[in-house]
Amino acid sequence: MADHSINHIEISTTNPTISGKFYKELFGWNFVAIPVPSPDDPNMVYHMYSPESGASIAFSLVDNQMVKAGQILPYFTTADVEGTLAQVSSLGGKTILPKMEIPGGDFIGIFSDPVGNLVGVIEQTHHAA
Repeated sequence: MADHSINHIEISTTNPTISGKFYKELFGWNFVAIPVPSPDDPNMVYHMYSPESGASIAFSLVDNQMVKAGQILPYFTTADVEGTLAQVSSLGGKTILPKMEIPGGDFIGIFSDPVGNLVGVIEQTHHAA
């Protein structure tokens, strides 16, 4: 899918428990803790809400991320993460996170636009049945 629609949104937080409680009470969202160990952080846990339709939402811990509390990181669908990141560079942006595989087999990348906004792109290699 390459329609460049919003696919995923990360909300920065210093405390996923407090943030999860807030959004559950406000919008009825139920976040699920998903372990996603990595070489840099074997104890990493991703807190994610996946609605029946629309973009998924997750909390991004600010203690070890490139984003700061109060920032939101949107991810847009693309057919080619590497190609999109190459185009970003040619347009005056900067690659922050090169193409990386995430659990489930999809790929992501993160860039900053010419004025410093962080934006993610996701290349989906599978589709839910």
